[in-house]
Amino acid sequence: MKVEEIMHKVLVIEPDTSIHEVARLMSKNETGSVLVKNGTRTGILTETDILRKVVAQNLNPNEVKAKDIMTGSCFTINSDADLEDASDLFNKRNIRRLPIVKEGKIVGIITTQEVAKNLKYALLKRRREYSDEIGGEHSLRR
Repeated sequence: MKVEEIMHKVLVIEPDTSIHEVARLMSKNETGSVLVKNGTRTGILTETDILRKVVAQNLNPNEVKAKDIMTGSCFTINSDADLEDASDLFNKRNIRRLPIVKEGKIVGIITTQEVAKNLKYALLKRRREYSDEIGGEHSLRR
């Protein structure tokens, strides 16, 4: 299974967007993160960033900008990559969100939760296909 099969739309904002507006957009779009486009560079801003870097510090969300608290660069993965590749990247880099790139442009995003949910089905499907190829039965042992 390819990552593009499970990706969802990504919300992209400008670096000077206030954290108050970012939180409003996240709520409206039911997402836990946004990408921050700054020229050719792309950063990421999450709900956790807002909690730890603004709310917990008692900063004014109308005054703090996305560029002030975002993670400056983020890892990406190609749209035709397998879920296993995404899972490896999540584990190696200790990240939970991964923008998807196709032909140099960000086209979506996936999360560890989505990969975990779909990876088990992809592996079971691959196991069945392999079993069918060798002509054997496939059992689903637990």
